[in-house]
Amino acid sequence: MQLRTFFSGLKPAIAAAEAAQAELDRHLATRWSVFPDFFRFISKKENTLSRLFRTLLDPAGTHGQGAKFLEALLEEIRDELPQSDAAEGDKMRWPSADLGCKVHTEYATPKGRSIDIVIEWPRGDYWIGIENKPWAAEQPKQISDYFDALLAKVPDRDINRVLVLYLSGTGHPPTTMEDLGCNERARCITLPYRAKPDGPSVEGWIGRCKTVCEAERIRWFLAEIERYVQTSFEQHQTRRIDMSSPHECIIQFIQGDEETAKLALLVADAVPRRKEQIVEETFRRAKEKLKAGLEKLQLGSSWYVCERIERLFLYRQGLRDWDPNENHGVWVVWNLWDSDRKPGIWVGVEWPLSAKNLSKEKFVDCCPEHAHKPTAGRHIDEKQKEWFAFHLLGWSSLLTKSVDKIADETVKFMQELAQKIDELDPPATR
Repeated sequence: MQLRTFFSGLKPAIAAAEAAQAELDRHLATRWSVFPDFFRFISKKENTLSRLFRTLLDPAGTHGQGAKFLEALLEEIRDELPQSDAAEGDKMRWPSADLGCKVHTEYATPKGRSIDIVIEWPRGDYWIGIENKPWAAEQPKQISDYFDALLAKVPDRDINRVLVLYLSGTGHPPTTMEDLGCNERARCITLPYRAKPDGPSVEGWIGRCKTVCEAERIRWFLAEIERYVQTSFEQHQTRRIDMSSPHECIIQFIQGDEETAKLALLVADAVPRRKEQIVEETFRRAKEKLKAGLEKLQLGSSWYVCERIERLFLYRQGLRDWDPNENHGVWVVWNLWDSDRKPGIWVGVEWPLSAKNLSKEKFVDCCPEHAHKPTAGRHIDEKQKEWFAFHLLGWSSLLTKSVDKIADETVKFMQELAQKIDELDPPATR
């Protein structure tokens, strides 16, 4: 009874908060950002961010701002430079950004490693290596190997001409700094992604770039990068909480009463334990609707529905004499919990190698706006078929949509893919 009262009291408050948020977003789009959607399609990889930073740092980049963004980075780290790198007053001994500076990504080292970003001054006498670690862990002796590779490039292996910047998603410095001597450690500067009360940061650098940028389009883009950093990374080693209006409403509701707070803790403790069961039940009900919907499709006599363990197949017989290796298919798979795939509903396409008119690229435009575009590429399985898959719905979407809507959207998408197969590679004559 207490839990029922808890949720009944919370529901209207959330509804009011969501309505207010929707009205605010209609005028100001407060929650919209290009980067979450951008990364949803290109996948969450540090190489993507490194290429983006490289573009900003390149004085010859299409942003048209010359060396301003590189100079902004030097200004951001100025106070962290060791004393031997600083001349009298506030002047840095490190040379200013130059239009002739070259910026490389995936810079190969003699030991077979690659430095995410390397900045080379015109005469090759000053070098900065940037290791970007938004999510990944370090490799053994990684930073020391980078120092060795860069020192080999400068005259007389002068350590004052080399810097290594470590961009840290967690805010922690590299653990492999212990492999370095005191002088090298002083020239390895950590930049947390999120700004902190003192010291440099990626967020601080982007802010400086916004200040010096003269192009409005680029300032808008920098603001989106800044927002992405603020919403995706930790601040002061504490995970940032999404404080959009409904969440804020829930927190205020919970904090208003001790008994309510205890009930909220019970709910929070129970949800992770029950999540998989809730999702599995949703999948089971969606599967029944999916099968019924697929059997009603009017796709011609060559298409048929079959079921295999966790998948439903919509198969098209490819030859007069049925051969499983010659089948074209559209399939749906659900409830993937392994570490390599996101749980949810995946819809895939497969075809035999003999179907020369079909390729992954021919199907990408069919992908609904809310789905993840295929990231697996094309693969050849043991039956010599090519296939790839779209991540159509995540588990959170499953819990917010009705089973009927999930089934209708999935069936519609599978129908479009099947029709595309018939269009690109017409059925064999029977």
